[in-house]
Amino acid sequence: FYIMTSSNSIDEFVSRLVEEKGMGDFDPALIEEMKKDLSHRLEDKINLGLIARLAPQYMDEAERLLDEGDDQKIKEFFEAHITDITEIIAAEMITFRETYLAE
Repeated sequence: FYIMTSSNSIDEFVSRLVEEKGMGDFDPALIEEMKKDLSHRLEDKINLGLIARLAPQYMDEAERLLDEGDDQKIKEFFEAHITDITEIIAAEMITFRETYLAE
């Protein structure tokens, strides 16, 4: 449910990571598969970071909204209940980058 950055932003971020890692000589199909995997892993990391910062009294409502799957309602909910959401997402992306490039 990665809510704040478009998938294009994630795709661009992941593409830069792969370039920084120096994997340009690999088979293009393999690189695309790696990018897809990295995108999913990054989205999961961001989502977990947001959920971890959600106050306990909002967890039931968050779970209900996630089960319903209405992306707009989920986005509005998290924006309403996490004041520093942009900073959290940025921090999760930086941590992901540092971890990936260190591997």
